[in-house]
Amino acid sequence: MKKIVFSDLHPKEKLTQMYVTDNMSQEEVSKETGYCTRQIYRYLKKWGIRKRARGRSCLWHALNEDTEFMNYFGGFLYADGAFHKTSHTGYTLKLILAKKDEKIIDTLLIELDGAKKHKYTNRKTGQETVGLYMNGTDLSDKLLKFGVTPDKRYGWTRPQITDSMLPHFLRSWYDGDGYIGKDGAHMVLTNINEEAIRYFEEMIRYLGYSGSGHVRDWTGSGLSRIYMNKRHAIGKRGKQKDVWRHSIAGRVNCKQIYNLLKGDSILRLDRKWSLFDH
Repeated sequence: MKKIVFSDLHPKEKLTQMYVTDNMSQEEVSKETGYCTRQIYRYLKKWGIRKRARGRSCLWHALNEDTEFMNYFGGFLYADGAFHKTSHTGYTLKLILAKKDEKIIDTLLIELDGAKKHKYTNRKTGQETVGLYMNGTDLSDKLLKFGVTPDKRYGWTRPQITDSMLPHFLRSWYDGDGYIGKDGAHMVLTNINEEAIRYFEEMIRYLGYSGSGHVRDWTGSGLSRIYMNKRHAIGKRGKQKDVWRHSIAGRVNCKQIYNLLKGDSILRLDRKWSLFDH
């Protein structure tokens, strides 16, 4: 019996119709066909299917570059980016950080063509935030490699990061969603998606992280662990959401993460990584 492959169910003409004529993103094609985005990308490349550049397309040509800066930017978007579809072809992307992190926003603006800076004030708390935003077409496919999708909070897409750029992506993700204790002896990363937290554990192990400890002795054991906490996240309409957390304890293990994620880079939040500089 002949094995059914993607091309049997979705020939080139059908894929072209969805991706080019109907202007669906790779993520939308994936949901429509039931195949993963990696498979979709493979056949688009194999058959040479591309969207025609449009006059108002996003100017982020740099997003296609596999550089430290772009992967660091991608990690921040993965952590704190708000990505929405505004029309049939248009998207808007915002990255909003606390006022104390304005320096990193200024650094990103230098490299990003077309980005605009905005300052916001929370009406309820009075807290000041700063951010950047951009509008463009076909952004969905450009950001997919970073795992950034319009519904990333509720659905998870695995980032496709090259080995050499992985430390910069993970470091930026930690800058956005991570916490490093002032004693330099514990680190915590939180996310609403279990898959994201397990992906982080998988990637630091891939890079060589070797933290271990005794299950019964969490304090100072240095054990890398994953657990769920229901106390700290409130979803829409006041409903509680499960929050997954990745915890690393022990100065030796935290220092190892600092080295693996290249925490001494100039692209970092100094208030976090400078704790390990000495």
